[in-house]
Amino acid sequence: MKTFLPTFVLLMVGQFAFGQTSKDTADVKQLAEGTVIYFYNGDMVSFANLFDTNATFIAVTGLFAKGKSQIADMHKIWKIDSATVTKYKQPIINFATKDIAVSYIVWDGLVFGEGPAKGTVQSGYLTIVSQRTKSGWKIISATNALNFRGLKNFDLKPYSGK
Repeated sequence: MKTFLPTFVLLMVGQFAFGQTSKDTADVKQLAEGTVIYFYNGDMVSFANLFDTNATFIAVTGLFAKGKSQIADMHKIWKIDSATVTKYKQPIINFATKDIAVSYIVWDGLVFGEGPAKGTVQSGYLTIVSQRTKSGWKIISATNALNFRGLKNFDLKPYSGK
């Protein structure tokens, strides 16, 4: 009993002093899902609003954009085909601090209407760093990667050591 009480108190203090709330988790999840949903729907106003003013974004093509306006402009250049179906896996969210979160989201079903990848169904994953700001959670950095092997039912796979 002597060890239980101090351990319990430390766990509770850690949860409330350094932990995040369920609203924080929901807000960060909404940012991750919003990147896929708004982009696929061509809603660049809502897409841009997910990002902080000085955010950075690296696209699958290696294009780099700085600032929410440039990020939105960069994403406008890709024309989404009507065959696109919004699909994504539930994001994995890790809080580095109470005000910084890293999210990983797997996306699928993206079809471009023009360019070299026209008509090809694409999938990939997005790594997002979010920060709590005065106006709520915002994305401060994002890097997108294609499922370059073209695996079906693409998802993150835990490393097994082999």
